[in-house]
Amino acid sequence: MPALFRIAAFLLVVSSPLWFYAFLYPTPLYNSTSAPLVVIWLLLLNLPLLFHVTRNDAFLRRVMGLGMIAKLAAASLYLYMSFHVYGLASDALHYFFMGRQYAGDVNWGGRWLLLHPFWSTNSIYMINGAMQVLLGSSLPAITLIFAMSSFWGDYFFYRAFSQAVPQGDRRALAFLLFFLPSITYWPACIGKDALIQLCLGMAFYGFALLLRRFGPGSLLLLVTGLLGAMVIRPHVALMLVLALVVPYMVSKNRMGIVGTLSRTIALPLLLVGTLYLAREAGQFLHMDDVSQSGAVAQMVGRNNDFGGSAFNGDASLAARTLAAPVLFFRPFPWEVRSLTSAVAACEGLLLLAIAWKRRAQLLFAARTCREHPLLFVAGLFVIEFSVVFSAAITNFGLLARERVMALPMLMLLFCACEVAHPASAPAARWQQFVHPSGLAPQRGS
Repeated sequence: MPALFRIAAFLLVVSSPLWFYAFLYPTPLYNSTSAPLVVIWLLLLNLPLLFHVTRNDAFLRRVMGLGMIAKLAAASLYLYMSFHVYGLASDALHYFFMGRQYAGDVNWGGRWLLLHPFWSTNSIYMINGAMQVLLGSSLPAITLIFAMSSFWGDYFFYRAFSQAVPQGDRRALAFLLFFLPSITYWPACIGKDALIQLCLGMAFYGFALLLRRFGPGSLLLLVTGLLGAMVIRPHVALMLVLALVVPYMVSKNRMGIVGTLSRTIALPLLLVGTLYLAREAGQFLHMDDVSQSGAVAQMVGRNNDFGGSAFNGDASLAARTLAAPVLFFRPFPWEVRSLTSAVAACEGLLLLAIAWKRRAQLLFAARTCREHPLLFVAGLFVIEFSVVFSAAITNFGLLARERVMALPMLMLLFCACEVAHPASAPAARWQQFVHPSGLAPQRGS
């Protein structure tokens, strides 16, 4: 285990009484006698599942165990920030209190309500309210459910990678998925980010299984993930479907006649799904046709161009779109205007350093995309995401949160292969970077 991992584990465990108490009682005004019992009950449901999925992998068990603790600590920090830093101006608290109102209406009226439209924000109200009907209005408990949703979404990404890219650097991917600050922190609260993480992970895992063998289970997992993403963020679901279609059709067929038949069946389903999602995304964005996409992006950019984290609000759509290649590395140090943007800038520099250090893996993913359709999908989604969100986002705070949806795909590309690193031969090292023959033997994980 890396020394940094041991230090993080020590600090999280030693400080656990403090942050766990803060998680249960995030403000002196909040006092729930049922919260500790419900939270412990939910944890006891998650722990056996963690032990089950890691029963043959001691390394993954250690990483995921500490990752679950880190996710809980991040949820505690988010609640603290919501009450004591954001001054209650938090989407998570808004969703919780709207869910409480929904639960009250259900309990009082004796019937479940369907809000219209049922997607996007209304879907979170209904899901949140349904949880409160079943578990009571416990803020820590509902937060824990959303945090664990994102946690298991990360696991699905890991499993998809392990299935579809067996020569990949799975150990590095596990560390990045479960401990990268943005992936750990932003989806650890009540909101769309946690659920979209779970849905995208399910869709990726279903697609990875579909590549190996066409079956109802893998197709159900893929469709469930896509439908869930469509309910939460229709435009993101559309981006994922578009990223899935091309790689699935152009990838090499290793299953013979079974593979041909599966593609014959899957292609119409994917195309129909794409058309449906395009229509739903258009309605969600109030866009009648593709020609209005530029105007919609400009409108979204104006709407989030506020506060100390605003940037490029007066730039043209073309200028913002040209900044797509550096989307994941912003804000740069010279763009920092607040403490929160300074933290985001530190992570941006970290991602830039990882991208440079792992440029060989990125090159490998590009060269072997037909052999590894999952990497192809991840690359296309990252490109789509970078272009769309560069054009539409003009607020660093919103950018730091929204790009969490694409960070797991970027991590997959960073870990596309394991390479040997001979210390005394830079030229030989570069040859190993660019040629698959330079791959190191697969380590057990």
